Amino acid sequence: MSSAAPRILAPPTCSTWTPRACRCTSAWRLVVGATAPTEMADLRGSSELPFLIPGIGAQGGDLEGSVRAAWNGDPASCLVSASRSVLFAEKPSQEAAKAKDAINAVVGALR
Repeated sequence: MSSAAPRILAPPTCSTWTPRACRCTSAWRLVVGATAPTEMADLRGSSELPFLIPGIGAQGGDLEGSVRAAWNGDPASCLVSASRSVLFAEKPSQEAAKAKDAINAVVGALR
């Protein structure tokens, strides 16, 4: 992760955007990689928008740290994505099941 601060882009449906002031009804999400759980926790403190979390598979991101940082009690608060690790696995269905089980174990511990 670079030392530069994460960039936040305001949804075009919001005339102004402040961390908790934007209550857009569109399907906006914040994309924060699982390789940056510390930054994710900082961002969660500033936004209630759902997080899309790529990077838990082939990129080697921190699944548990990222989900803990993004989770706000709402089941829709984070969507974890594993693409390459499943797509290029020898047995993609088994790899997908393994990723799902790992994600559910972390979320289950938070509920």
